[in-house]
Amino acid sequence: PNTPEVARSWPPHLAHVFRMFKREEALSGVEPLTTEEEHTMTDYAAYVREFYELFVAGKMDEALEMVTEDVEWRAPNCLPYGGVYNGRQGIADYTGNAVGNYEYITVEVEDAVEAAPGRVITTGKFGGKTTAAQTEFQVPFCQIWEFRDGKGAVLEYWNDSGAVLRALGVGPSPAP
Repeated sequence: PNTPEVARSWPPHLAHVFRMFKREEALSGVEPLTTEEEHTMTDYAAYVREFYELFVAGKMDEALEMVTEDVEWRAPNCLPYGGVYNGRQGIADYTGNAVGNYEYITVEVEDAVEAAPGRVITTGKFGGKTTAAQTEFQVPFCQIWEFRDGKGAVLEYWNDSGAVLRALGVGPSPAP
């Protein structure tokens, strides 16, 4: 329930998420965002979009400069290239493992919100065309970014892995 009494009893980071979506009416008594807080969230959204623009364009050196040297990248384990990749070289390895599965990929960041200080939740669409099955696809994704020293330090994402596996030609058919 979104009653003011329930919202006020939530942990501060959840109240912050409500404020970001401009639902102050559900949170009477919670201070509205400051210009600085709104600017920070805009910066995070722009940061994530820029990272993916560089990533999709194959400008990996520039994209890797946007993450910490000890970054941790977590991809769904069920994907052929899934797992945990550590460090900038780990992201480069992930990219090498993933790219061979696609003729092209697209990443569209639709939203990025700061859920807690230094933690950003992004949503969007991941798509492309697979090399083996020659299937075009587009699925929603959600990713959590944890920032340290102004750079991405932990990136964990989820998507409709079943749809991705089907597009790759290795997944089960959807249930009727």
